[in-house]
Parts: sequence; C-alpha cells; structure tokens
Amino acid sequence: MVGVTGASAALPTLLETGELEPMRNDDAPDPYCSAVYDLVGWLTGG
Repeated sequence: MVGVTGASAALPTLLETGELEPMRNDDAPDPYCSAVYDLVGWLTGG
C-alpha cells in the first residue's frame, strides 16, 4: 500500500503524464484548488 509519502513523491510524475485525468472529480468543486482528484483507489491499489 502506498502511503502519503509515496503519493507526494509520485504526484508530479502522475500529473505530467496525465495518469491522474481518469481520477479527476469535477463534481467536487474546491475553491482553493484548480482540480480535484480522487486518489483513494490509487492509494489502496484498487
């Protein structure tokens, strides 16, 4: 299982390669973010 440290280390690469786009959640607006991603499945390996 990838921990928070692994997520923060991998995040720049995932953003650059576009691998996060399928996890983008446009139904969860956040006034402090330009995009919201649901990483639960990625973090748990699901």
